[in-house]
Amino acid sequence: MREASEGNPTKLDFIYGNVKKDTFFPLDGQQRLTTLFLYHLYFALRDKETADSQINKLFENFTYSTRVSSKEFFRKLIRSNIAISANTNISKEIINQNWFVTYWKNDPTVSSALAMLDEIHEKCFDADLTFEALIEKENKDITFEFLELEKFGLSDDLYIKMNARGKILSSYENFKADLIGYIKKN
Repeated sequence: MREASEGNPTKLDFIYGNVKKDTFFPLDGQQRLTTLFLYHLYFALRDKETADSQINKLFENFTYSTRVSSKEFFRKLIRSNIAISANTNISKEIINQNWFVTYWKNDPTVSSALAMLDEIHEKCFDADLTFEALIEKENKDITFEFLELEKFGLSDDLYIKMNARGKILSSYENFKADLIGYIKKN
């Protein structure tokens, strides 16, 4: 078994968001966090740890609020028990599940998650890393910096501006920021 933190950790840069009632709401970094979630879920499936109800409860803390279809897909994926072998095409295996809804293929989050699971499988199936080693508290192989915007008196308007990376905001982005501000005030 591989030791935790062997070698240099992978740094995922900053994750921005807020914590409300013990729930983290990311404003930036969703793709990185989703990839990290899929990475953990993949090893749990590969190592057949998903039969453990404690593991399922851990994964069920992850939810997606962007689109109902994404949220439902992840809820079903967490509860599934997909068998993984060296020859498994994970995306096809998931799509062939009786719980998979065909229109989910049109959801960009779902299609990206399926592609990421295929990529993780290709790169990690033979890895010595185990799910248990991955979730050890001492494991510092993957790190990120967290900035809680509300603690700094910052709003999601800042995220919208930062996300543009120096580009002029589009009329839609300006409208969205104004609308969010209006909704918060009223």
